[in-house]
Amino acid sequence: MRKFSNLTLAVVAAGVLASQAVAKDGFFVGAETGFVRSQLNTHVYNDPAKFGVQKGIEQIRKTDTKDSRIATGFSGGLKVGYDLGFNRMYLGFGYTSADDTVTVESTDGSYSYDIILRHKMLDVVVGYDFLASITNGLKGVVGGFAGVERFVHSEKVLGRTFKMSKTAPVLGLKAGLNFEIDGHNSLEFGLKYQYTFKMKLQEEGYDFRYDGYVGSYRANVDGTLHNVGAFLSYVYKF
Repeated sequence: MRKFSNLTLAVVAAGVLASQAVAKDGFFVGAETGFVRSQLNTHVYNDPAKFGVQKGIEQIRKTDTKDSRIATGFSGGLKVGYDLGFNRMYLGFGYTSADDTVTVESTDGSYSYDIILRHKMLDVVVGYDFLASITNGLKGVVGGFAGVERFVHSEKVLGRTFKMSKTAPVLGLKAGLNFEIDGHNSLEFGLKYQYTFKMKLQEEGYDFRYDGYVGSYRANVDGTLHNVGAFLSYVYKF
């Protein structure tokens, strides 16, 4: 009986030591890819007094519209951080590219044209993840991150390309599962949401003609961005 008890204690101790070895602290690096649905909500407003029209300013109407643009695409990123076993902190760098084509028809249906939308985003964030053990080698992951983003939105209409860009703060949440291949390698997959705070976008200036007069203006555009998607990442722990 004593031998059996000693053997049982030895097995339990070995298991504890093994779990501690797997969960030990250490630096890590990772790479990530994913699918993204990107929605840009805009508020466009123009002041005719600032259009810079040479003549006939009173004939240009004021613009005040709200719209939503949706594009889909892929994302990728790199991160480096420190793993505390069930908590980790990291610095991440990400790039996202999404596009879509919208067909617009005239009110009478006599003609139509396409608008090609493109969203490009470059992010730098700091994040924190909490990992909860589910089974041996499998953990649930919930986390949050915050940082800054360089966002470029472009629309190609009838051969002309209009661009709006801005750097703005971002805030995001993620949830998923982490599968440990061994003490150094792991895979992770889940869902991620990222919100880009209100941006003062400004459309590139362009010339227009109205009733024989030529002028140019810049449209004031406020925008908020909502990105949601699925991700898959690989992490190597030193």
